Amino acid sequence: ATTPPPPPSGTPSIIVRAPNGGEAWTTGQSYAIRWSAANIPADTKVGLQLNYRRLGGTSSYEDGIGAYYGGSANADPAAGTFTWPIPAQYGSGYEPSLFKIRAYLYGPIIPGTNPPTDYSNAFFTITAPATTTSAVAPSNLAAVLESIVEAIANLGRLLEGLRR
Repeated sequence: ATTPPPPPSGTPSIIVRAPNGGEAWTTGQSYAIRWSAANIPADTKVGLQLNYRRLGGTSSYEDGIGAYYGGSANADPAAGTFTWPIPAQYGSGYEPSLFKIRAYLYGPIIPGTNPPTDYSNAFFTITAPATTTSAVAPSNLAAVLESIVEAIANLGRLLEGLRR
């Protein structure tokens, strides 16, 4: 029979290293969420959640990050990183500069209530990518207006033909 490894000495803990406040992230891009963990019992995983406020709201909410249902990246604590592609949904309808990451430990030896947990030390920002518009150069303005007038004239002729 195999003897299970002894539990680590000391209290299990986890610390969010990044984002830890002040970062500016953009939806549609991938960023590394980093943490450090100590005194981790066997079969322990890291759960990751995004802490946020809805636009104009005063209450905080948390959404799971990663593939594990219930709000976890289901990550190996020793890995210390999880790459998160930020979904577009976080680019609007949320307070853009009031995001934090919550990292916590869970597993058969970790208590279900009050597990070792840490949050980003300060808020970071998530925004949608900037949109660009193209302007018509003044030198092309006459040609653009001429094309518009011609299109309107063609539309008028088409409508006149339909009335007959």
